[in-house]
Amino acid sequence: KTTTSAMVALTLIEAGLDPTVVVGSKITQLNSNARLGKSNIMVVEACEHQAHMLQLKPTHVIVTNIEEDHLDYYNDLDHIVMTFQRYINSLGSEGVFIKNNDDSESAELGCDGKVVTFGIESAADVKVGKIETAQGKQHFWVGQQEFTLRIPGKFNVANACATIALARELGVTDEISVKALASYSGTWRRFELKGEYRKALVISDYAHHPTAITSTLKAAKEFYPGRRLVVVFQPHQRNRTEKLFEKFKLAFAVADFIIITEIFDVLGREQVLNPAASGQALAKAVEGQGKYCLYAQNLTKARSLLEEFLEKDDVVLIMGAGDIYKLADELVLS
Repeated sequence: KTTTSAMVALTLIEAGLDPTVVVGSKITQLNSNARLGKSNIMVVEACEHQAHMLQLKPTHVIVTNIEEDHLDYYNDLDHIVMTFQRYINSLGSEGVFIKNNDDSESAELGCDGKVVTFGIESAADVKVGKIETAQGKQHFWVGQQEFTLRIPGKFNVANACATIALARELGVTDEISVKALASYSGTWRRFELKGEYRKALVISDYAHHPTAITSTLKAAKEFYPGRRLVVVFQPHQRNRTEKLFEKFKLAFAVADFIIITEIFDVLGREQVLNPAASGQALAKAVEGQGKYCLYAQNLTKARSLLEEFLEKDDVVLIMGAGDIYKLADELVLS
């Protein structure tokens, strides 16, 4: 959500539409998560936690994908999909719904207004033809138009595709989108290149859901082929760890070496449903999948393990939505 919102914001700024912007992380090029514009356009990253997005009254909505999450509030996936449909219903007959045709959970969502689809694998109104990765960049084509991204992952190509679809609806040309997307340099903790530690590359990333972890690790492998991928992951919230435990233990399949810390407890949102759902239990489960995985009680222990096992030219991904980012900062400053 954050990346797509940031891409949209920067594309509309490039087009001279002067939007007001509020997203969930600092946009590198703005050095802020917010911007006050003078036009009547506002770009907002909506949040599904506790159905907060229902408080908005949008004219255009992008839904990138829908998955099981925030199960401390939602009953199940059906409840989440139903709530998203309520959100889409707020568009009315004049609104525009931009939908990911590759996402099975979004497939049944409808809109009384205009529906514009985007996708990579499926037929869509705005469809990616091919993707090539070379020299730290992704090149992809929509029709005959080539676009370039400096960030990895097929999921980010999908995010860019959604941005192109929205830009077209607002009258922005593909030429402007090409320029904006090529210059996009990321947001805080979204595959954020921090620097080096002992000649290993250090990347900080916010991924805290199994699908996001898997997608980000695959993207790292594509961007840095032939290099060992080391992951330090801090689980976020005990409820999430318990409810998605079986998915979490499979999420690190492409990693070469994994360190899992204890769970980051979220103040005011935690209810320990099962004390066995711990960082230590998750590390043991990941190890049971045939992976080299160690447990660290805290960030200090995680750093100690890194110092012991890190090798030159490794790619180190520091992942999680808690305070794990501090470890990435410490490493590159040491």
